[in-house]
Amino acid sequence: MSGYHIKIRYDALTGCLNRHVIVSTVKEQIAFCRRKHIQTSVLILDLDHFKAINDEFGHLSGDVVLKRVAACITSVVRDNDKVGRYGGEEFVVILPASNVAKGAQVAERIRESVAALQWREVAGDLDVSVSCGVTEVLPTDTVESVVARADAALYEAKHKGRNRVECVPVCSAAACRGRDGRSEATRPVGADLAS
Repeated sequence: MSGYHIKIRYDALTGCLNRHVIVSTVKEQIAFCRRKHIQTSVLILDLDHFKAINDEFGHLSGDVVLKRVAACITSVVRDNDKVGRYGGEEFVVILPASNVAKGAQVAERIRESVAALQWREVAGDLDVSVSCGVTEVLPTDTVESVVARADAALYEAKHKGRNRVECVPVCSAAACRGRDGRSEATRPVGADLAS
């Protein structure tokens, strides 16, 4: 693969897939779900209190945290799973052939692994954690509806105290779709997950 293609597929800081590739991959998984009824779970992870880390320790230290968390996430998942940086301190993980229960198990392993990281090179007393929302792709989904459900679960994890995993069960995922086919599970207006 040429250097140009690497640049347009991967996030320069973390080495994860970039947002464009992640969105395309979610579209592919929706298509597989429609044609072959293959289950796929989608995780959205957000670093807790990341703005405070940047403010207290500086953006270079924040970059170190992002890179190490990205490497930690990648080390937990399978080779065929996809890890991408969705924006800022948010990551998306796509787990093909995995239902929402399996996705929640993987999310919990990621959460535990991140919480166990040591940060002596940044600050001895630094603790880093992630909150995670999990959902499962449905045949009637769009990228927007998948992300909205996972995002709503992430918001719930933040609301319940952070450093935790919340998921949208398949029955709830189906129930939260409106008659027009679009997801109604959306982050409340004005909600801020940046901290």
